Parts: sequence; structure tokens; C-alpha cells
Amino acid sequence: MNILSTTVKGGNLGDDLNNILWDLLPKQNKSLPEDEAILGIGTHHYPNIQKNIKKIHIFGCGSYLEDSTNWIGNKQVEIHFVRGPLTAKNWHCETKALTDSAILMLFTNLKHVPCRNSKKVGYIPHHRSSGYADFQRICDDANIEFIDTRCNDLKKFISQVKSCEFVITEALHGAIVADIFRKPWVPVKSASYINGFKWADWCQSINLIYNPKIIDSIVTRGIRPINRVENALKRSCALLNLGKARWREKRVMFDSHDKEMVLARQLDDIRNQSDWILSNDKTLDNLIDRAGEAWFKFSKALI
Repeated sequence: MNILSTTVKGGNLGDDLNNILWDLLPKQNKSLPEDEAILGIGTHHYPNIQKNIKKIHIFGCGSYLEDSTNWIGNKQVEIHFVRGPLTAKNWHCETKALTDSAILMLFTNLKHVPCRNSKKVGYIPHHRSSGYADFQRICDDANIEFIDTRCNDLKKFISQVKSCEFVITEALHGAIVADIFRKPWVPVKSASYINGFKWADWCQSINLIYNPKIIDSIVTRGIRPINRVENALKRSCALLNLGKARWREKRVMFDSHDKEMVLARQLDDIRNQSDWILSNDKTLDNLIDRAGEAWFKFSKALI
């Protein structure tokens, strides 16, 4: 089955799930024609579409801020559902707003992944954040379970989330998996690369408001010399109003390891003070039914 997806170096839960989910879903022993493809989980902007693909099936993916569908070109497109109302507005398909297609996990054996021994609260950094510091040590200091989106083991990730009572997450699909498995969660944000648009898009799909708690960004490892030079140049351009505003946050120097304790205390405070959130049971059940209906209608039409 042709899946249009993005590959993140080092791994990332949402992208990894996109490469696994569609083969796990029931398809009544039928297959997708070779000249058709699924565009599923993720925020897609100019995906790598093979020349032989003539038709694209959109299942639960999302747009960027003020993104259009011009990248589709002359391909035939069938939108089954999109991630949320903001994407639907951008792509002029308001009736197709639903939710992220990760919800389709509940129609696969992934819903039966067993729990494991875990701490009460888990923390899921964004995949980029995970490369910048020792989050295992930070979470140990805060007595919190570290859940890594880069683990390259989907069942382990799901098991860790299911085993916690509460989840603090910087990663969107950390919140999605937590909500699907009915684990109250709270979003946090440390840097501009946390995409607020896609968070708001999905949150609106479950009738919630994206209002993240702000935590410190941290870099104690992971910047190669060439990247430090590049970051320094970009910071200088931004400060002179010659580059993108977000370049001001490019990191050049490393933080001391004492900064890890600061972040650990922030996570501990969030654990102790947070108002945990969770979508309404009826809202989620409705989304599950509608997403499942869309998938089974599609699979029955396969040749």
C-alpha cells in the first residue's frame, strides 16, 4: 500500500505510526491500486508524491497555517476526513473536518497493547526537544516516567502511555494517544517549533482549547559544530531583521546541567498543580464511530 509520509531522522511517533497503521487496519483482503496512495497522519506540505500516483486518499492529515492544497497539482483527490476544523477551512472542505487518523488505532490490535510498571505521571517531549538534553535524567529527578517519541517501538510507547495515570506532553501525538486511551493530559511548550496551529486544529476537533503551559527550553547536547555556526548566522540575521523572526531562538551555546534541574522542578510543579484535561467520552465515541465508518466504507470499495 502506498503511504505518503514524512521520515524524521531519529524517529518520531506520529510519522512512525503513519508507516504502520494502514497495514494493520482491516481491508477485507483487498488492496489499494498501485496508482493510488493514502495521505494520512501528520501535517503535510508538499509531500513527496511519486509520479505514478494518480489519486490521493486523505485520511486525517492536517495543514499548516494558511496552507492551501496547491501542492496537489493535477492529482485526483478524495478527502475522507481531515484532522480538524482549521485544516478543513484552509482546504475548503468544512464537511470533512473530523480528527487525527491516529484514532483508527482502536480498530487494530494496538488497542490491546498491555500495560507495564510505570510512574504515575509521564512526560513526552517533542522529538526535537528529545535530542537536546538528557530527558531520562530530567524525568528521574522529577520522579516522572520519560516517554520518548523517538523510541522506534510503537507498542512500547503505547504501553507507557496506557500505564500512566496522567501525561504531560509537548508532542501532539502524545496527547492524541493519551486521549484515545482515556489518560488525562496537559500540553506544554518550550520552543517555537512546537506547532500551535496543528495543536489547535486537533484540540478543536475534540472540543477543547489549546492552552499550553510554558516550560524552559534546554540544550545540553546535540548541537554539531556546523549547526552552531549556522545557528549563529541565522540569529544574527534575525536580530538585524534580515531573516525569519523564529531564528532568534536558534541555540549556539550549551546550557549547564544545572538547567536540567530547573526543568525537572518545572515538570514537578506541573504534575502537582495541573488541571488535567480529557475529551468528553461521548465526543470521542462519536469521532471513533465516524472515523471507523469512513475507513470501512473506503476499504469495501477497494478492488
